[in-house]
Amino acid sequence: FIGNFDSNIASLTSLEYFGFTENQFEVPVSFSTFANHSKIKLIDGGGNRFILDSQHSLPTWIPKFQLQELSVSSTTETKSLPLPNFLLYQNSLISLDFSSWKLEGDFPYWLLENNTKMTEALFRNCSFTGTFQLPMRSLPNLSKIDVSDNIIVGQIPSNNISSIYPNLQFLNLSRNNIQGSIPRELGQMNSLDSLDLSDNHLSREIPKDIFGVGHRLNFLKLSNNKLEGPILNIPNGLETLLLNHNRFTGRLPSNIFNASIISLDVSNNHLVGKIPSLIKNMSGLYEIC
Repeated sequence: FIGNFDSNIASLTSLEYFGFTENQFEVPVSFSTFANHSKIKLIDGGGNRFILDSQHSLPTWIPKFQLQELSVSSTTETKSLPLPNFLLYQNSLISLDFSSWKLEGDFPYWLLENNTKMTEALFRNCSFTGTFQLPMRSLPNLSKIDVSDNIIVGQIPSNNISSIYPNLQFLNLSRNNIQGSIPRELGQMNSLDSLDLSDNHLSREIPKDIFGVGHRLNFLKLSNNKLEGPILNIPNGLETLLLNHNRFTGRLPSNIFNASIISLDVSNNHLVGKIPSLIKNMSGLYEIC
């Protein structure tokens, strides 16, 4: 389907779910089409084109609804779309996906702060600037955050990220302009399964506490940074370790080919020595660089 929504949609005020994924609709970013809907809970429209309103200004309106899910990844290449105003009034969101919107302004940490039931927040390729600021309150339900491929600067918060996101399982901050060191506190996030900090400007050594007691880390990608020092001993449970294009020195740790590793990339570093003989016992290893 192409073009704009039919005007009759505005009159369907009993709608609770509206899905229009993977079409070529042109949807005004104000979402004013839904201004009269009081029962709608889910808007699922990923893979369409989200554009400026015809008046080139963003109407201000107060919604009658409280969404639980808003999934609206975009295919438009329009630059500097504003974040819809109606989001200021939402506090029941559970799932949010704004991937590939060319949004303007800083990372909207307030959106997480206002929606404490949030389980996933996807902001991949949104052109956000500013720092990766944390909400002021804990979000115990949040399990997935993707802020990759933006223009985030500054450092990763190091003082209370584990208490703000105590049950986070997936964190992707790759392809930004983040600097500084990897916080030791990430090792206190015992639910973290996947961590991707690649393609930034991170420096110094990997903290020894990154694999905390009881860690569940399965996927760790730190490629294309400025990290240095030795590569740490690798704990059981880690399956994918990508450290290529850094400044690591020394020898590979003797246990790097432990029973769980299936994918390893340490290319383009300053490593010396021999590959440990344990590699011959690794029947599950399918990729090494």
